[in-house]
Amino acid sequence: SPVVILSSSHSSPSGFGHHLVIDPNFRDAFNFVLFSRFVFDNELQLGTTVIIGPPNKNSYQAHKILAGYSDFAFMDSLYKTQLQSQSHKCNYVEMFTSEYEHLVSAVSSNHVFYLHKSTEWLNWRYCQRPNNPYTIYAYYESDKLNGFIVLKRWKEADDYQKAHIMDLWALTDGAAS
Repeated sequence: SPVVILSSSHSSPSGFGHHLVIDPNFRDAFNFVLFSRFVFDNELQLGTTVIIGPPNKNSYQAHKILAGYSDFAFMDSLYKTQLQSQSHKCNYVEMFTSEYEHLVSAVSSNHVFYLHKSTEWLNWRYCQRPNNPYTIYAYYESDKLNGFIVLKRWKEADDYQKAHIMDLWALTDGAAS
């Protein structure tokens, strides 16, 4: 479980709720509520106070109505169909070190709410997957890490190539650019 920082002086154990039902015979509101209640009860026993979950489009209303979820934030999708290669001063990264955790903490210091991302978590999430689709770039200014980006790239069955920005942290405008 990640740790959610609710303010600069308070952190809280948290969970990432994501339900997956493989057998279509069990994909219904009743089983969803039963499974959710089981998960929530167990999370309470672990001391979890915040659960964040990404509902899919088909179950969005069910999450809100049956499970009592509320919207945390909204994100529009951005896309660009005509990509052009550009030169940049970023360095390819294979593993995260503690300097990345320090960067995340520095950027987050002005935030009221954020997910704490330790070196261990960053490496687990983006570097230690058997089929690792992630590419990581770091940006340095005067030998100091000032930003990084994690991209997820893949090719669809019809050879359409996609990329998602999974994480982006920047201390300066130069790093963000």
